Amino acid sequence: MRKALFAWIAGHDLQATREQGDVGVGPIARALIEYDEFDDAILLYNKQDVSLEDYQAWLESKTDTSIHVIDKGRFTPTDYRKIYPAAIEAVDEYLSDHGDDVRMVFHTSPGTPAMVITWVLLGKTRYREKAILVQSSPEHGVTEVDFPIDLAVEYVPVPIGVMPCELAQLRDGLPDESDEFSSILRNSKVMEEQVTRARVMAMYDYHVIIVGESGTGKELFARAIHSESPRSGKELITVNSGAIPPNLIEAELFGYEKGAFTDAKKERKGSFELANGSTIFFDEIGDMPLEVQVKLLRVIEEGTFNRVGSEKTKKVDVRIIVATNRDLKKAISNGEFREDLLYRLRGGIIKLPPLRERHGDISLLIDMLLEKTNRKLKLQNPDYNAKTISIDAKRELLNYHWPGNVRELEHVLLQSASLTYGDLIEQATVHEAIYEFLPASTHEILNREMGGTFSLEDTINEVKKHYLDRAYSKADGVKKEAARLLGDESKYQTYDGWYNKLCK
Repeated sequence: MRKALFAWIAGHDLQATREQGDVGVGPIARALIEYDEFDDAILLYNKQDVSLEDYQAWLESKTDTSIHVIDKGRFTPTDYRKIYPAAIEAVDEYLSDHGDDVRMVFHTSPGTPAMVITWVLLGKTRYREKAILVQSSPEHGVTEVDFPIDLAVEYVPVPIGVMPCELAQLRDGLPDESDEFSSILRNSKVMEEQVTRARVMAMYDYHVIIVGESGTGKELFARAIHSESPRSGKELITVNSGAIPPNLIEAELFGYEKGAFTDAKKERKGSFELANGSTIFFDEIGDMPLEVQVKLLRVIEEGTFNRVGSEKTKKVDVRIIVATNRDLKKAISNGEFREDLLYRLRGGIIKLPPLRERHGDISLLIDMLLEKTNRKLKLQNPDYNAKTISIDAKRELLNYHWPGNVRELEHVLLQSASLTYGDLIEQATVHEAIYEFLPASTHEILNREMGGTFSLEDTINEVKKHYLDRAYSKADGVKKEAARLLGDESKYQTYDGWYNKLCK
């Protein structure tokens, strides 16, 4: 069996070569000399101001182990989103070269906390059958280390992955994120890609369509795009297309003259006038009446409109961002949305994934939203004590499929925290908050009206997709494990094929 040590090169290791400070030989050399006989040492580094050739030569003089120093590129040594895939890439390349008969040791002493936790995550999850963890110090030498914490609640067992090359290069050339984009918590590849797309689109003055289920953060993205756009000096104007009564929406958008209708006591600017020189955001554009869609099309094509009750044409310069949770192409087929309007709006498209597909993000969101909830409830009730969440309760949240997405998660945490008497939110409280309304949904799907647009196949597929999403989420994106959870692994060996066909 081949044995390999994996570690990030840190300052104490480099100091050992120059005999600076009371560090002895440094943690990496100490493990190679004192712990075991290794065939290989895979040493990663990302940003150093010294010659690594000198360190490698010094290390080779101390041991017979084959030393492999790998440059993983230049990035901040606390950036978990880059450290994690860099470590996976190094380990997988080694396994690809040497097969499965390998014993790996992940060294947790050298490196930043982000580098250390990466080895812990990988050692306890992805490579738990092949790797052990060690730590070292001048006082106690090299020892194996275990972590009694239930890491299954927090881990990301699949690689975050790498963006398409072009998109990654565009991201690296962008300026620092605005506060609005920084507030979009993400650890998953799919969300990082959409944030990068949105930041690139923000630089250019074309219209944008944001597509996603209810509660996925479409308005949050619209505000973030505006914040990094050339129009950010003016206020973003928001219009909820489905919340305004049909008889008032035209007046809301274009304004009106005094006496235009019974209650028009004085003239009023509409949303487009208020947004002149800025950005206007239409939430749920699919709910806009057809007669108003025609007038919106005129604004886009000509940059002009008329107030209600006026024949005077006004010029306007706006950028339009729209959001929808509907399939606009299907709405066009049903005669509910204008095809020409869709193509006029389609400058750029952002597709926000549902929460159940954002593997690695839910734990981050739980922590952030619980902190936000604690602040909110404390303001409402000075006697409120901030809550933490138990391991079992967090696991309950992580295993749920979240049809209502981030908004549903926020409301579940709000209810759970407010109904918890002590300081710790327990699993039973979370379970009740999640599932109290689900029986009605089950009843509805079993008692739908047949005939008309009813489709038995669509209804069955809806149930299938519900359980497929739950299995995929519970398996943390590992398709083979998701297939096993569905009860017949042999039947679902082609998981990719039937899952993607059903869910697209």
